[in-house]
This record gives sequence, structure tokens and C-alpha cells, in this order.
Amino acid sequence: MNGKTPISVMKIGIKHYMVFPYLVAIGVVFSIFQSLFASDGDFYLSFPLPDYTATTAPISSVFDHSTEYPYCPDQIVCTYTDEKGTIPNYDEKPYSASSKENCPGQNLYSYKKSDETTFYKKGKLNYIGTTLTGSSTLNYDGHPGYDFPAKKNTKVLAAASGTAYLVDNSSYNTVYIDHGNGYKTYYMHLESRAFSENKISVNRGDVIGYSGDKGSPNSYHLHFEVKKNGVSVDPYGWDGNGADPYEEKTGVKNIDLWTSPTSISTITHTLTPPTKIEVSQGGVLEFTVEEKNNSNSYYAYYIQIYVKNPKGITTNSRKISTYLRAGEERQHKYYLLISSSIELGSYTFGVKVIDTSGNLIDNDSFEFTVVSGTSYAIRRSARKLKRLMRNPDAQVVEEDGWKVIVVPERDR
Repeated sequence: MNGKTPISVMKIGIKHYMVFPYLVAIGVVFSIFQSLFASDGDFYLSFPLPDYTATTAPISSVFDHSTEYPYCPDQIVCTYTDEKGTIPNYDEKPYSASSKENCPGQNLYSYKKSDETTFYKKGKLNYIGTTLTGSSTLNYDGHPGYDFPAKKNTKVLAAASGTAYLVDNSSYNTVYIDHGNGYKTYYMHLESRAFSENKISVNRGDVIGYSGDKGSPNSYHLHFEVKKNGVSVDPYGWDGNGADPYEEKTGVKNIDLWTSPTSISTITHTLTPPTKIEVSQGGVLEFTVEEKNNSNSYYAYYIQIYVKNPKGITTNSRKISTYLRAGEERQHKYYLLISSSIELGSYTFGVKVIDTSGNLIDNDSFEFTVVSGTSYAIRRSARKLKRLMRNPDAQVVEEDGWKVIVVPERDR
């Protein structure tokens, strides 16, 4: 990867080490400590598109927290992480007047930051704006849900069990599901719907339709919206620095609906950051992760490592399958080996815990800074990496220009 020397992560405690090179190809903006909000009782949502989770799915339009009610523009688009677009980008999207009574005509689409810097992937959001390559704009003003790009005829899945209804407005080919607890989920712009009855019972994960562009020509995506007692809510909750402007305006509290309450209570996950957060090129950072199964039964889940660099680019590792037996707890010791040629600046290292349904259980991370290194530190890191690579039992997984090397603990 650009001729750079790999960076390595060595993980002890799950019967193996993991070596994670090529940190130069990885990146991020700022440290993210993802808060887990309790779901509403036992209710939670599964992601409505296959092959994605709420964390990994691209987003072309976000839920706007700066609105008093849906589709009333105020020239501010605010994400659940409190990032704001405040400058209309008339060059990218046409001017659109609002049809709502007492709402001023505004540009509904494409809002930039005042300094015109990029909106980065942050927390669970992976917004791509209108360019599909990264976003310098947010879409769109007053939007009460999320738009997830999806190829024509992609399966659309029930996010939770309930009674599914066909909406009479065929121009959007909408299906909504009443989950029987005040929550309803809406699925719009479908190419077709998977049932013809006015209403049917569905289970979580059932196919209810196929994505399309009905009512939004040549823009293939799923509009996904959640309402509680008739009011639109953000299933990602609120994780901004201050108060949620949507709650202040509407009195409605947004909570994370993607996280299974069962998963939260079953697995306890604690990341203890290193005592030092400044490391030289060729140096080493040491930290620990503790996990505990609080239930009386076997529990399988996934670990996913990610690293984010000073340029705001991020790369997630392939999910690693693991488990804990009933009541089992363990501690992993990590060594983050810094490449001698890594870019200087601030990085974030994170560990996600994901259940087998794709729901996020925990997301812990810490920030560290890479400074100029010494020849001694560089030689020491190179020796550790070569030692692991020579192990005959090492398994190497390659993805997107980086590698994970797995070595059984007994052979370390």
C-alpha cells in the first residue's frame, strides 16, 4: 500500500494473536465513544437491507434533528451526532419550495458546513451525500427518516415483527409495519411489494418488498422511517455534545433502536486505553480489553477492529467470530506496533462488539498521536512482526490492502 511498512496489532487472550498491518491505509476523524442507549423495553430494530448493518450501510439522506415537524425546512440539516450543514449548495441541487403551510420556501437539499469541509463517517453514520464517494454536503432539510441507496429489486426486510400494511399511495409503493407498541416502521419507493393483501403478519427479517425508485425517478434507494405514536423518531438516537434540538422542539426523545437490549445485558465489554497516548514511529502501545458473558448460556458474537487516521479515512477489519461460555470472562492484552513510515498525526483505535444479527453491542475506542520515531524502536517493531510472520501456524487474512495474522496463543 504505497510502499508503506505495515503496522501490527498483537492480541492475546482469545486463543490467538492478531497482527493488524497497514495503518497507513486506515483512518478517521476524531475519537468516537459510541454511547449505547437503552431500547424501548425489549423492542429493537434489525437492519432492513441484506448484507448491511446500521453501522455499515451507506446513507444518502439523514434524519434532520433541526426540524419541528417533517419537511418543514429551516436551512439547517443536523445529524444525530450533531454535525450541521448550514449553507445551501444551490450548485448541486435545485431550489425547492416547501408545500407545507407556514413553512418558508427553501432549498431542501444539499447543505454544506460553513467552512465547506467534508462530513465524515462518524459513529454509526456512513453518509455519502450525493457524490457516492464521500460527502461535503448533507441531505436534506426537514427529512424525517433515512435514505439508504439500494440497487433495483434489492430485498427489503421487516425491521421487526408486526402487522404489515399496504399504503394506498401507489406513487411511492409504501409498506408500513405496526409493531403493536406505538412504533411503526415505513418502507418507501419500493419497486414492488411482496404481498397483495391489505395487511399480513410478518416476522423480523421477512421480505416485504423490493427496492426501487417509485416517486423518486432514477434515484434507487430505500426511504426508511420510524414513528412512535405518530411522530417521526431517529432510530440512531442522539449522540451530540449538547441537547437534541429535535427533542427541544418536539418533546420527543430519540433513543438507539438498533441495539438489542438482550445483547447489552448479556455481554459486558470494557476497553482500558493505554497509559500513554503519544507513541513514536516504530513504537508500541499496550492496552487491555475485558469481556464477560453475564448469562447462563453460551453466547456467540463478533469482534471488529477499526482504525481511523488524521485524514478522516476509516477501514474496518473483517469481523472475527468468537464466543463466551456461560458466566465466562476473559481479558485480552493488545500490543499496537507502529510502523516506521506511518503518517504523523492523531489516530483512533476502536473495537466493536456485534451480535450475530448484526446489532451493535458496544463500540469503544481511544485516540493516540504518532510522532517521529527512533531507529531503536523501528528495529524492535520489525523483529516482533517477523517473529509472528515466521510462525508455521499463522493464518493470514488479507482485505483492502491490510492483513490480519492469527497465531494460536500456545505458540506465541
